[in-house]
Amino acid sequence: MAVNLNILKTQYLQHDISIQLGSLAANLTQLKALAQAGTDEQLAQNLIRESQFFIEWAVLTLNLETELDLATE
Repeated sequence: MAVNLNILKTQYLQHDISIQLGSLAANLTQLKALAQAGTDEQLAQNLIRESQFFIEWAVLTLNLETELDLATE
């Protein structure tokens, strides 16, 4: 199933940074489980790619000077 990145990006950026980072954390948690189980390599690859986009997009809105508490939790 192909994902429209423009739609995903628009939806992702509509959320505040704590929700954005929560989505990234959820992806990483799922990746950890897949890696430990050694299953579903294609899903793992898709999650890695999506996580990469999440990181790139979150950086656009993250201001570490004013949101340092998010970076240190």
